[in-house]
Amino acid sequence: MSFDKEQLNNRVKKSISRISRYSTRFEDNEIEDSSETGFRSLLARNYKKAALAASMLENQEDSREWFKNAANNHVIHVRQERENPEPVDTINFENHPSIIIRAIDEALIAGAEPELREALSVVPSFSAEFLEQFDFEDSPYRFYNVQVLAAIIRRSPDQEALLDSLRDAVEPLDDSLLDQLVRVYQGFVDADETTLRTEFPALVEAYGADTDDDPEYPDDYISTTITALLALAYHQGYDVEVESEYVLNCLLPPAETRSHRHARVCSHITDARVTIEDQDDGPLVTCLLDHPGDRDITLDDLPADEHGTVLTEKWLDGTIERLRESDVDEAQALGETLAEEREEGEIRRQLVAYQAASDPHLIDESIGDLDLNDVDLQKGR
Repeated sequence: MSFDKEQLNNRVKKSISRISRYSTRFEDNEIEDSSETGFRSLLARNYKKAALAASMLENQEDSREWFKNAANNHVIHVRQERENPEPVDTINFENHPSIIIRAIDEALIAGAEPELREALSVVPSFSAEFLEQFDFEDSPYRFYNVQVLAAIIRRSPDQEALLDSLRDAVEPLDDSLLDQLVRVYQGFVDADETTLRTEFPALVEAYGADTDDDPEYPDDYISTTITALLALAYHQGYDVEVESEYVLNCLLPPAETRSHRHARVCSHITDARVTIEDQDDGPLVTCLLDHPGDRDITLDDLPADEHGTVLTEKWLDGTIERLRESDVDEAQALGETLAEEREEGEIRRQLVAYQAASDPHLIDESIGDLDLNDVDLQKGR
């Protein structure tokens, strides 16, 4: 399938023009609080349209950047509605898992680690109450689809159980495409490359059977879901090749670079974020950990990099040195400040953990070995 270049260029220009207009309204505080999430949705939609058209024009750099921005706006949209639910129509909440799926897909395609982590960090807020609140036929599918994808990315121990629940949710829908999606997920859960090599082409075939052969725009033709899952397969080290017009192969890493170029995007995701702040009373290093809550939080749940496990003394020393050697002035300045405070022993470290479940699981004693200044556990979030 080929698209007219002039038409694609116009698609990009029109989308970017709308993005500029919406962004200006945000900057000028012209958008009321009650309308903000709607505009976030519009921004995300137009970033995705621009990204798809740019990819067909072989403009991979802009395409990845716009996919990343689409993911970011989708996450902001959902976070804002969940943090301020009063003015939001309840029915909007039923769509939140699907919006986060889009954000995860877009972040995977862009190879954007921060945006992927942010999207995954929302998933624990989708509790079982979702299934009690909504009784649409496809509500269980929406709920378990995002749970399974997040578990696969995190390589969580509950992948199999969640996949069983998704399979049960998909069965009454009588949808061959979703049935095939479950089979691809099974390949990830089983860590079976042979299964993935078989089921990915079948997923493409099932998608093609439902797709218009002569669409006006790439939005109606390209599968960001399949493209994202292929990106995930490459991130996790699987050798899977799918040649299809429905897939954005131009945005996937070439085979010779997959093993190292993208490996870190999905690594160490329990799900955790690290912040370093130079506060009035001294530097504060915080690890924000989203945890499934099916077990005690242990030292193994914290992410690690080449300097060691986050929040350890060794990791802190390595991070300070990395910041001091950065090419970015602000990072260098922060590194120097941390180094000075480190000599005085005045860098505070804390763990803030969110558990989706409200069961008895707490903090394992291995966390105590870190000798942190504070550990804050928030359950049922």
